Amino acid sequence: MHESYIKFKKNRVHIHRKPDVPNLKFAVVYGLACHTDMLACEVLPLLDTDDPRPRLAAVPIVRSIYEAGLTAQWVSRVPGAEYRIAKKHHDVARQQTEELKKSGLALLSLDPPISWSS
Repeated sequence: MHESYIKFKKNRVHIHRKPDVPNLKFAVVYGLACHTDMLACEVLPLLDTDDPRPRLAAVPIVRSIYEAGLTAQWVSRVPGAEYRIAKKHHDVARQQTEELKKSGLALLSLDPPISWSS
């Protein structure tokens, strides 16, 4: 009866968080729910047409909706899942930053910028 929930109705978000639900868990599930809702609002017009091209374009978006919803359920039900997903995102961001630094792009280095004038 006193479970956490997020409801979306007519562009209004109703949130209730149980006191014993960790803030990180709630933030991750809420973020995924908002992401899913936003994607669903954008994909519905693509699915409401008889033209097959927009419907085919909607397939990857629908898959993203499914994956975000599934991830939100996993985080909400598995103890400690919020820490695992936060660490995974942190590790990916760190790895991407390191790869960008290694790429030697002048825009990302601390060296003086390249002069484009002759």
